[in-house]
Formats: sequence, structure tokens, C-alpha cells
Amino acid sequence: MIPRLAMRTPMIVRPERFGDCLSEEVAGFTQLALNSDAARSRDLLHRLYEAGASFSQLQLGLLAPAAKRLDGLWRDDEVSFLDVTLATGNLQQMMRFVALDLAAAGQQPQLSLSILIAPAPGEPHGFGAAMVAEFFRRDGWGVFYEPRPTRETLVRRLAEGWCDVLGLSVVARPDVAKLRETIALARSASMNPDLLVIAGGEAMATDPLLVSEIGADAVLAALAAAPERTHRLVSALFGAKRAQSVG
Repeated sequence: MIPRLAMRTPMIVRPERFGDCLSEEVAGFTQLALNSDAARSRDLLHRLYEAGASFSQLQLGLLAPAAKRLDGLWRDDEVSFLDVTLATGNLQQMMRFVALDLAAAGQQPQLSLSILIAPAPGEPHGFGAAMVAEFFRRDGWGVFYEPRPTRETLVRRLAEGWCDVLGLSVVARPDVAKLRETIALARSASMNPDLLVIAGGEAMATDPLLVSEIGADAVLAALAAAPERTHRLVSALFGAKRAQSVG
């Protein structure tokens, strides 16, 4: 049996909740991002980390809600698109600060698995995909990140280099037919004939059954668990096959 046929229904892992313990900090942290106040942002993150906030809590309980708040402020016409763009860039810098400076000691040994992570082509929000990349890097994956991909760049990247997994972030409700076609083209072009496709993001968390419509293998909306769940899924489906090919 082809391993993928063992997946009679796609895997769905629902989102976790990390926001309650840091919710009081979100508004202030968002304003620091709007003010481009990197020094005070780092100081706040450092104090929260020293007080016991984990890598996941800082990323999912503070940075992610701050990005969502920025989007809400823009939709309510309280800040400009330029303000949001600059502030989101500042949040991404803080995301890397948490990963590389505060919590780097928690990183796992390098795995032999690789993943290409990107927003779905045409998706206007890239912050979630960037955060996904940090979680996979922290778990030891080889990560390739495309911040603003087209369908063509994704297909070319998969055709030119091996990736075990394609991970797509889908925040806005997608054009299902176009995304399904993109995933089909990615599978067809991939150097890896058993490419595993996972999807996450707000649209997928809201409607997990989209996973079947777009032709992906799994919805992993629980970001903190996504690397470990993806590792287990790859191992379960393709571990024996790989062991035979190596031997």
C-alpha cells in the first residue's frame, strides 16, 4: 500500500491557548512595536522570560496576539498600512530575539528532516509563517522559509532541492480551487515523490475541513505541537520506506 493511502482522513490538530497569562501585556507591547522601541521591547521580553514565561508563551501568548491586534487596528482605521508593515517587521525582530537570545538553550539537536514553510501564495499575512519557521528550527528541523512566495517560486524550490514537508500558512479564507491546484503542482514538481503537505493558520483553525478541499495531508493549528506531530507523521508514513532505501 502507498503510505499516503493509510491516511484515510487528514490529521487535524487544533490550536492551543497560551494567551491568558500574558494578555495584559499585549496592548502595551503592540504600542512598542508601533513606536519601533526595540530596547523597551527586548527589556519586556527579558523580564517576562526571567519571570518564567516559556518560549511558546512569549511567541503565542504575546507576539502572535500583538500581530493580531495590529491587524485589528488597521481594519478599524486606527493605524495606516505602513504603520502595520513597520510594526510587524519590529515584531519579527522580537520573534528572532526570543528564539536566538532568550530561549536558544532549549533548542533540540539537528534532525535529518527538512521543511519548506511559506504563506500560501497570495496570502497577505506572513507573520504566522515566520513564527512557524521558528518553532520548527527550535525543534531541530532544516527550515527553508519563503516570506512572499508565488506559486512558481514554491514549485521551483521543491523541484530544485529535497524537502520532506511543505508547510503553508493560510490566514485569510483561500481561493480553494487555486490553492488545491498549487498543492497539486507542488507535489508533481517535488524532488520528493512522497512530499507531505501540512497547513495551518487562522483560516484552517476556523474550518479544519478545508484540509480535504485543498488537498493537504494535515491541519496543524497547534503551533507548539506542530514540529513533533509532523515528525511523528513523517516517521509513521515513510520511516520504513526510508530505512529500506538507506540500507
